[in-house]
Formats: sequence, C-alpha cells, structure tokens
Amino acid sequence: MLKKTLKWIGIVLGSLLGILLLVGGALYYQGSNNIDQIFEVADSRLVLNIPSDSAAVAEGKRLAVSRGCTECHGTDLSGQLLIDSPAMATLAAANLTPGKGGIGKEYQDKDWIRAIRHGLNRQGRALAIMPSVEYSHINDSQLGAMIAYIKQLSPVDNELPERRFGPIFHLLNNFNDEFLPGRVVVHDRERSVDISPGITVAYGEYLSTMCQGCHGPTMAGGIVAGAPGSPPSANITPDPNHGIGNWDEADFFRALRNYERPDGSEISKGMPEFVGKMSDEELKAIWLYLQSIAPVAQAVEQ
Repeated sequence: MLKKTLKWIGIVLGSLLGILLLVGGALYYQGSNNIDQIFEVADSRLVLNIPSDSAAVAEGKRLAVSRGCTECHGTDLSGQLLIDSPAMATLAAANLTPGKGGIGKEYQDKDWIRAIRHGLNRQGRALAIMPSVEYSHINDSQLGAMIAYIKQLSPVDNELPERRFGPIFHLLNNFNDEFLPGRVVVHDRERSVDISPGITVAYGEYLSTMCQGCHGPTMAGGIVAGAPGSPPSANITPDPNHGIGNWDEADFFRALRNYERPDGSEISKGMPEFVGKMSDEELKAIWLYLQSIAPVAQAVEQ
C-alpha cells in the first residue's frame, strides 16, 4: 500500500514539474518574442526641426538634467552600467556622445526621436528601461532642444557591454511593462501641442505626464516603481486625509527639493532627484495642476 501511495505521489509531482517546465518554457519563448519584436514608426513622425542656436542648446541641457537623462546616462551623458546580473540582465544606459563606444557619431535626428519619444532602437526593437511612456508626451520644441544639446556633446570614450537578457528578464517582461516601455508607447499618438511655459494649470498638466509613471494616471499613488522593497508612491491628489490636500506650495517645494514632508518626516529617496531640479516656474505649474485634479481617498502606507 505504501509503495503504491509513493508511486502516485511521484506521478503527481512529476506531472506538476512537467507542467511548470512547459509554462516556464512558454513564458521564456514569449519573453524572447517581446524582446525581438520590431515596431514600425511612420517616417512623418520622425521629422523634427532641430535648432542649433546657443539658447536652444542651453535649454536642452537644462531639460536633460531636469527630465532625468543624466540620472541614467551620467552627468556627461557618456553612459553607465545599470544592471549586471547573469540571471536578470546586463544593461547599460548608452554613451550618447560621439566618443569611443558612443552612438553620437551614428545617430541621425530621426534615430534620436525614435529612441526618446518612441523608446525604440534604430532597428525598431524596444529599448530596455527607457522611460518613453512619459517621454512620448514631450512636445516638439522641448524634444528639439534636448536633441540639439545631445548633438553637440563633447566626445567621451566609454565602451559599455552589449545588452544581454537572462532567464529572469525573459520571464518578467511578460508581466511588467516597465522593462520594455517601447512596447506600450502609442507610436501613432498625436504629438503634444507646444503649450507656452508659464505658471498655469495647462502647463502643469503637460509637465505632470512625467509623474504618472510612478503616481499613476490619477496621481493616487500606490505603485512600486523602484527597486524591489521600495515603498509605494505617494497619493499626491488634493485629498485632505490621504493625499496632499493639507499642504501648501512651500510644502510641495520642500518635499521635492529636500525630501521632507510638512511634519518633518523624510521622504523615500525613491523619489527621483531630477524632479526637484525643475525650475520654480515648472514646479509652481505642477502644483497648480495637482490642486485642480479630483481628490482620491486612497491610503498609501509610506
């Protein structure tokens, strides 16, 4: 009787293992297809007037800092290794300069547009961890200024390893769009209208699109967008009990630039530093917009 029972247990466990292997194999295969999928972008969407004057280049440099480009690609945009794990991936933020190991000499205007706004490389495959869901909303004048700055970068020699994806990446990218954002960018969406900069709700709404990746489309937070173990993003709607409804503008500035809440408690460094490097005008516009949206009574444990 015991032998018979053990035999059936072995059969059941063997069947379960077989099922797990089949499911894992299917997910790995689909993950590989996701990585290799090629997306087409119409030529008309890869045309942009790139300025070359000093004012545009200076604005492009400011945007590169305040929109997070330097956070991944380094202060001189010469790139850096982001992930080096055989099981997960070997991923580097590219060297954007024309130096050795850089892509600056190879990339044309259309390639920069495809990479920044669409999250795709020159072959049309999705770039890994490039936040183009947010960048796809950048309007023509600001994108043009950013590219103008990138095109005049001084060469920096920095050869980085080619991207490689391990088994964990192959499996996880089936469930999380953060890994290959170019797969979910709407490549034929209408371009953002060039809204005049100013302390207005409209300009704040335009700028706040970069906040949605962490705080969600309603700004109610609860999303873990950083490394595993990071706290969920805060509710930044004007709800007085769970959001920032009891804050004033000075509190908002202090939170973004000093990582400090009105009660003096520290905000997680998961909040990107580059946001606090936006201009006073930009932060005031975002504050106005956040005050105009619907409050969401969602508690988020910090």
